Amino acid sequence: MDVENGFTKDLLGKRVLLVELQPYHGLMLDPLTEALAKTGASVDLFTNHHHKKFQSLPPNTQRVMKWKTMRSRLIWFLSNRFPRFFSKYIQRRKYDVIVWSSLDRQSLRVARYITSPQLGIVHEWRNEFRTLPEVLDLVARPDCSIFSIGKHIKSPGIDSYFLPYHITGFDPTSRTRSQEMAVIGNYQQSRRDYELLFSIMKTLTEEPDIPKVSILAHSTSGDIQLGIDTVASMGLEDDIHFKYSDQLHSEVEYHETCAQSTFCLPLLDDERYESYRTTRVSGTLSKIFNCELIPIIDNETATSWGLDESIAIIYEKGELASTIKNIAQIPPAQIEAMQKKIRDTRLIDFEDSVANLTRSILDILSK
Repeated sequence: MDVENGFTKDLLGKRVLLVELQPYHGLMLDPLTEALAKTGASVDLFTNHHHKKFQSLPPNTQRVMKWKTMRSRLIWFLSNRFPRFFSKYIQRRKYDVIVWSSLDRQSLRVARYITSPQLGIVHEWRNEFRTLPEVLDLVARPDCSIFSIGKHIKSPGIDSYFLPYHITGFDPTSRTRSQEMAVIGNYQQSRRDYELLFSIMKTLTEEPDIPKVSILAHSTSGDIQLGIDTVASMGLEDDIHFKYSDQLHSEVEYHETCAQSTFCLPLLDDERYESYRTTRVSGTLSKIFNCELIPIIDNETATSWGLDESIAIIYEKGELASTIKNIAQIPPAQIEAMQKKIRDTRLIDFEDSVANLTRSILDILSK
């Protein structure tokens, strides 16, 4: 790559539209704008109007333009109700390539009408999705490419991966950490095994030096009240506490809150979470790397995600309780070494992701 002042010239002069129609995948926006800016491209960023917390555009480039909230609200409405109209609007602006940070059923309604080169990033690659006619059409087009956000998603139709391992203005090494174990994501039993966590913490309440648990959920609404009531009924209020991401003001503050902990609990032991090891990506994975959290993770999930004992505390099925019990015995030097390895891995993986993105865009533009 031709590098100048931290940027390449590979896509210099190219106009890219980065689109996020979903209100849930804000973790993609900063790393993708940073990556595209690094290529020398001019980037227009269109986000769902719910992404009000997204503030961390790369500060060292003027090549990124974020559409204003009211304009985003209007176009988001049109993309849902009148996808063909939205596609014509995009085509008229003559972008060289469209990048969908969440290629899903909603974005496919628009993507199917666009004749410009497109690159879509999938967060789930289940059979019922990858066999949709709209997806098969994109896979067959030489000027389109499909990425995943996890190395473990590998199957025909996936060209490469982009790992969202970057947050502008956030340095996890600057945080003062407690020995807490963080559980990150919406409070839903379908997403991670909260019942297992609560039952284990109940058995360990009399043990000395057991780390506290911090559950960072979305808000106080919905299923979270069930968790609050369960914790109270089991007498675990001193051991498990809840934080809410909707009370935080930016993506940086969200990550700073995650980085107050030292460890992370994905809680994906049960077979019901098999899709997270094969066709889906948990947002926990990006927080592990971006916040330098040491995962306490079952062997099967660790193997799928490519995590080894240099950056993870790995346990066999049924051994989570004894593993948590022994956390306090880990030497500080070992914790520091594991965090450094996570940091080094994150930097390498993000640079690889930028290279993957650049190569793919150059390829589809050549068709």
